[in-house]
Amino acid sequence: MTAFLAIVKLTWRSAWRSHIFRLLLGCLLLSVFVLPNTLISDGTLKGEIQLLLQYSLGFIFTILAISSVWLACSEISTDVETGLLHMLVVKPVTKRTILLAKTTGIFLIHLVLLLCSAIVIYIFVMAKVSETNLSGGKKYSDKKWSEEREIVQNQIFTARRKYSPIEMNFDEEAKQEFVARKELAKRNNQDISNYQTVDSANEMLNEIKRELIMQSMVVKPGSPIVWEYEGLGNGEKTDKGLYVRYTVYPLNGSTSEQDIYEGAWMFRTTYVREDNSGSQTVVNEVRAKEPEEIVTALQTEFMVPLHPEVIIHEGKAEIGYMNLDEYASLMFDKAHGPFLLVPASGFGDNFCRAILIMSIGLASLTMIAAACAAYLSLPIAIFFSAGYLFAGIIANFLLKTFAESPGTPLSAMDTYAKFAGNLTTLLLVPLQDFFITGKLATGELIEWSSIGVLALNDLCLRSLPLFLLGVWLYSTRELAIVVKR
Repeated sequence: MTAFLAIVKLTWRSAWRSHIFRLLLGCLLLSVFVLPNTLISDGTLKGEIQLLLQYSLGFIFTILAISSVWLACSEISTDVETGLLHMLVVKPVTKRTILLAKTTGIFLIHLVLLLCSAIVIYIFVMAKVSETNLSGGKKYSDKKWSEEREIVQNQIFTARRKYSPIEMNFDEEAKQEFVARKELAKRNNQDISNYQTVDSANEMLNEIKRELIMQSMVVKPGSPIVWEYEGLGNGEKTDKGLYVRYTVYPLNGSTSEQDIYEGAWMFRTTYVREDNSGSQTVVNEVRAKEPEEIVTALQTEFMVPLHPEVIIHEGKAEIGYMNLDEYASLMFDKAHGPFLLVPASGFGDNFCRAILIMSIGLASLTMIAAACAAYLSLPIAIFFSAGYLFAGIIANFLLKTFAESPGTPLSAMDTYAKFAGNLTTLLLVPLQDFFITGKLATGELIEWSSIGVLALNDLCLRSLPLFLLGVWLYSTRELAIVVKR
């Protein structure tokens, strides 16, 4: 144990002597102390705090990730190239201890830097909210400032669990529609040969499924659309109110250009009514908000103007939207809501969970880089580490693109790309998994289950086996050097 700690200490000293590490450390200090004062928000307190959380913490993790990969490759590869490893192995210390201690030292130094940076960012956030008025310059009136602080308290400082609408079983619905169309064709004495061959039938089923998916997302002029939610009320702080987050798009038009349409949100309420005789009856009603302007291609969030107890009944809820426009059809795709947000925890708890995920990410990256450096020279180790992470980023991007267009038919090339993306994400660590600041900045609860999945999949099942392989290769490489010398 003494040898292990001694190598950890030597790794720390060696890191401080690295010019590139000191350069990255300077960038880290700029991200912590300078960047928060240079970012320009939308002029609201909520916007300023979201920028501080999303971009400052995002830059901090990016710099620490780069530093972890560089330092792991540098410290382990150069020991072999300079002959320092040959000097170490003549001491009473095993090869496994050397690699484990160096990897631990590199991870710990970045963990300490992450924690210190996170504490400073947390202090900056709390200082902004606790000011009597922004920057002391009366940027807002007292009433407006109070409203801004209330928005931050409800939408950022309250961690809310996100619920997605229940998805239909489109496969079963498509089969039923296929049978109904076949029976209709028979009654009309039409040719049904396309319904009987396997290839034609499968093609028709896929086409019907795409139609059903599109129909479930589109709300026509003057028509409503309804979403159901389940699994609510499991320990959430529902007394603080419910929120709805959504992004809507025009059916035929640009998905990035913002336009204004008129609509109204509806909510199914369930409550108990007691008459004069004392008998109770359960009443179901639909209540609607006042018609309002809906902006397309813009993520929007609003508080449900009804008490959660009448919205959530037996863990279920139902909300709807009425398109009051006379001509335009609108589209809600499942990747952008509408999501039901239920308060579940506080900001401090959610902030700690975000830092924990970043810590898991740094540990995973350090192990991957150490494994590459265990048997490769410094340039090649950095190349392999960067290629490993880049492949995971590309695969994640491809799968996200396919997920955002569920009703679009895939070409043969797209099918192969989707298969390759799934296979890559199964084997490699997607770096995007650790960029969690978007959820933190929008007040979305970071679930313990998602943290456990990351720790199991990315750290234990993907990074750890690669690192253990590196330990074995490290011992093989050391023996070869001894023979050469």
